[in-house]
Amino acid sequence: MGDTTATIINGQSGDDWLYGTSGNDILDGGAGNDSLSGRSGNDTYLFYRGMGQDTVTDFDWTVGNVDTIKVAADIAPADVAVSRDGIYLYLSIKGTTDKMSVTFFNKINYQVERVEFADGTVWDIDTLKTMTRGVASDGADTLYGDVGVDVLDGLNGNDKLYGEEGNDVLNGGGGNDWLYGGADNDALSGGTGDDSLSGDAGDDVLDGGAGNDSLSGGTGNDTYLFYRGMGQDTINEYDTTAGNVDTIKVAADIAPDDVVVKQERSDLYLFIKGTTDWVKIYSYTDPGAQIERVEFADGTVWSPTDLKRFSQVAASEGADTLYGDETSQQIDGLGGNDEIYGLAGNDVLLGGAGDDMLDGGVGLDTLDGGAGNDWLYGGSGNDTYLFQRGGGQDVIFDRDWTTGNIDTIKLAPGIVSTDIKASRAGDNLELAIIGTADKITVRDWFYSADSQVEQVQFADGTLWDVATLKAMVKGVASEGNDVLQGEESVADTLNGLGGDDTLYGLSGNDTLNGGAGKDILYGGAGADTLDGGAGNDTLYGNAGNDTYLFYRGAGQDWISDYDNAAGNLDVIKIADSLTPADIQLSRSAYDLYVGIAGAADKLTVSGWFSNTSSQVEQIQFSDGTTWGVDAISEMSSGTASQGNDVLYGNDALADALSGLDGDDEINGLGGNDMLSGGAGNDQLYGAAGNDTLIGGTGNDRLDGGRGNDLYQFARGDGQDVINDFDPDANTDVLQFGAGISADQLWFSKKGWDLEVGVIGTEDKVTVSTWSFWGAGSWEKSQQIEQFRTADGKVLMAGQVDQLVEAMAAFAPPAAGELKLSESYQASLNVVIASNWQ
Repeated sequence: MGDTTATIINGQSGDDWLYGTSGNDILDGGAGNDSLSGRSGNDTYLFYRGMGQDTVTDFDWTVGNVDTIKVAADIAPADVAVSRDGIYLYLSIKGTTDKMSVTFFNKINYQVERVEFADGTVWDIDTLKTMTRGVASDGADTLYGDVGVDVLDGLNGNDKLYGEEGNDVLNGGGGNDWLYGGADNDALSGGTGDDSLSGDAGDDVLDGGAGNDSLSGGTGNDTYLFYRGMGQDTINEYDTTAGNVDTIKVAADIAPDDVVVKQERSDLYLFIKGTTDWVKIYSYTDPGAQIERVEFADGTVWSPTDLKRFSQVAASEGADTLYGDETSQQIDGLGGNDEIYGLAGNDVLLGGAGDDMLDGGVGLDTLDGGAGNDWLYGGSGNDTYLFQRGGGQDVIFDRDWTTGNIDTIKLAPGIVSTDIKASRAGDNLELAIIGTADKITVRDWFYSADSQVEQVQFADGTLWDVATLKAMVKGVASEGNDVLQGEESVADTLNGLGGDDTLYGLSGNDTLNGGAGKDILYGGAGADTLDGGAGNDTLYGNAGNDTYLFYRGAGQDWISDYDNAAGNLDVIKIADSLTPADIQLSRSAYDLYVGIAGAADKLTVSGWFSNTSSQVEQIQFSDGTTWGVDAISEMSSGTASQGNDVLYGNDALADALSGLDGDDEINGLGGNDMLSGGAGNDQLYGAAGNDTLIGGTGNDRLDGGRGNDLYQFARGDGQDVINDFDPDANTDVLQFGAGISADQLWFSKKGWDLEVGVIGTEDKVTVSTWSFWGAGSWEKSQQIEQFRTADGKVLMAGQVDQLVEAMAAFAPPAAGELKLSESYQASLNVVIASNWQ
């Protein structure tokens, strides 16, 4: 992440995400398929061989902002292929798979304004548009308009036409075409095929043509043509502009009596009788998605009110779909599996027999599913749900975040409080009529107050509120899979016994014992004690000073303890006769592992190293030993072995970490650290401090971070890569070992990288992103300031280019040639001697 000043941001060899902010940033994704976003400022994106396939998203609304793609010196304009595909501009290096994509190139705030080559060639926006405009043919073409009035004809083929700005005319012709009008008043005709038409801004006219087309006018007063032979089209029209009028214009040979109007859920259909032609207005019940006028050639005009009236369906004993309107109505579905939508108003929805779906919408609605297993959606407002014997198994979804909202389940006469069993199933509240299969499930009742039905009302006047319901679902433990819940502000003791149990302590200083099985324990607020018991358990301490018990046979438990309260003290208490010598600590990324030597039992503390709020602060033993945060951190930093290790230093200490054999990852963190990879392909990260990094044998990646870092490289060390981003005025040094003299080092550049090879061998050091031509003072942020040999010779960074240029005229010495030939010496000895001092 960049800051508010000019920053050089480098990716690594993977698929990276790089973000700048308000400064003039330079972004280099490195190898891999990277995502780059400079954001505001005059940003620069580096383009070179071996970069991979990067995507640039550069949103910046600053007037006069100029973002640039800078092309490496070994790439000429003729080496770059330019193309577009909708919102994307592509720059590809011919003969390679390297490519840069600019997202939303058709939007001015996302454009990269310049492509600059080392020979001085500059491609600006107009040049790039001209290069990618396209030529029509009978194949699959992509054509782009420009500022002004364009007429684009795709002919045959599956074409893509982009009008951009201006009052454009776009004709798709044959094939399944995609037409995009862009700004201003456009005329779009899909032709034959299944086309997609998007008018965007402006007063557009859309004609899908024959085929099943998708039409979207966008903002403005848009017109859709409706005629025989048009096929089956869908209008996606969303425009909330006040006074906007969108129109379906009906052909002259279609009279009002020829058209049938039908509503299906939130969609509205217009059918031409005797044909298969129709148009669907998607999500028509949303005011922003409505078509305001349907115009006929005889002068008849249908308004939204007319369309609503024409689409009404009478209830029957079959499966009906019924709709209310903005008024308060009673709608009875009678028999059948009905769908009833109240929309606005204080509605009474009666499902009748069958498995019905009732949606109250906005208002104070009453929903009665009737017989059958019904789904009831109250929507916003104080809603009432009716339930009686024989009502089946209904499910209530009542998501309403209105302050003071009160929803009610009203039970029919003849049902008293002793007839109802309340229980918890996950986050759901269940109310069952004892001795029957009838049941109401309120989804997510325990998950959020917004999903609660606030009261249950009986005909005799008994009322259960939220507190009463919570107390009733505390649960009874068994050897099965139980859900047990404590009481608010009470010190509960919950024992799950056998089975895979879920225990909720709620507030209070609770003791939760999972027992056997895979249990989930939620402590809630308070100083809780959590014991998962046998099995692999999940433990959430939540707020408060919580204690987690761990012992032989506890299984492999997972702890999540996020508590940002100042002074919070959570404890892992080691039970049985386990001593500190029996406990093994280790680290995996940001998680802490607590294991028992010789056993499979393990505790994972999630995110322990990511932030202090996720830490369990102490591990306590029965002999009185206590490990605090510092001890835990030090003991879990890792132990080197002959295998693949992950080692961590301490932020405050000067660590000496050695990976020995294996492909190791060594993290120095803060402090002046000594990191040695040993054998294998290692990754060394110095971070802050004056660090010494020794990759050892193998192909290593070395990242010193900020500070005066020293990189050591010896014969036989392989092919190391140094990534040293340090914008401060520090001095980083690459020190070559004994037996490597100045005249045995071969300097060359590959793209933005500097390579320093040991002649006659495969050994080399690559300094990643060594140079940015034209990058100014920030060019040195990736450089190694000094190169040194064992005999005391020093080469400064400013003298490297002279060696690179001199050696570029020759091929590197062949394998086995450990000295420069006489002809090479005659040409290179002077420049080597004058720069190595």
